[in-house]
Amino acid sequence: PFFVENKVLYIDDIFVKEEFRGKGVAKLLHGEVEKIARKKKIKMLKARIYTFNTPAQKMAASLGLEPLYSEYFKPLES
Repeated sequence: PFFVENKVLYIDDIFVKEEFRGKGVAKLLHGEVEKIARKKKIKMLKARIYTFNTPAQKMAASLGLEPLYSEYFKPLES
């Protein structure tokens, strides 16, 4: 179903200053993003979360987001 949907709302980054973390700010922002998507009849959200960011991964899972695939990178020297 992921590739059948023709509209996807991409969440590239949500950044919350450290002093405000753990207070529900990111969840609030995500809720607003979801409202916008629903209003625009978008049926799929996609979020980019780095593998080392386990707090963000846990938050995303608590909001119903599931990992679909992984990207692999190899830096090349000049």
